[in-house]
Amino acid sequence: MNTIKILISTAALCVASAAFAQSSTSCSWLPKGDEYGQGTIGKRYAEAGLFTQSLRHTSHSVAGAGISANLPIINHIDISGGYDYSIFNAYDFAHIHTHRASGNITLFNTIEDGVKPFVSVGLERSWRDSSGTVGNAFADTRNGWNVSAGAEFPYKWFSVTPQVSYQDDFKTTSDSSQEWTVGVEVSAWVTSKIGAYVNVSFNDVLHTANDNWVTGAGVRFRF
Repeated sequence: MNTIKILISTAALCVASAAFAQSSTSCSWLPKGDEYGQGTIGKRYAEAGLFTQSLRHTSHSVAGAGISANLPIINHIDISGGYDYSIFNAYDFAHIHTHRASGNITLFNTIEDGVKPFVSVGLERSWRDSSGTVGNAFADTRNGWNVSAGAEFPYKWFSVTPQVSYQDDFKTTSDSSQEWTVGVEVSAWVTSKIGAYVNVSFNDVLHTANDNWVTGAGVRFRF
């Protein structure tokens, strides 16, 4: 039942984003993109970036790096995949290494002024292990899914993409990991082939006190 409610809420958000975008098409602050075509939805590119994750209730943080690629397959549908690695130096006795591979499919529409409301669904596999004091080592593997909705707004020299996501895994409720994410990304194509981005998001992790902020930046290459 909770999953059904979440999917309904996400669908409602997607509709609301589209409605807002449609109502904003007459605004002068939403000019069409320049000759490079601002935005990333519907474009073929690869990217590489760095990110940090700061836990709200501790002084510890996570540092990581990732790569990914996006590929339009038909009109209004993109597929993407990526891999990232992060390390959490939690305590003197534990250094947690996390690997994550993911794939997504994104459905979108383009309305006036190039605004693109979208909804995305995906699967991921993550595996963690720790190093440190003998007796504290562990290993953990999880398979998960996610659903996101938002809209991409192209300005003259850059684009802004707010979105909300829900992530879950396939474990039992008592051992599962669920979280809501609200974030925004600002990106720009510096040339016709090279771009850059920065993003920030807040993760509301359910059932734990591990809420966190994530900030990232990187480069993109069209091919």
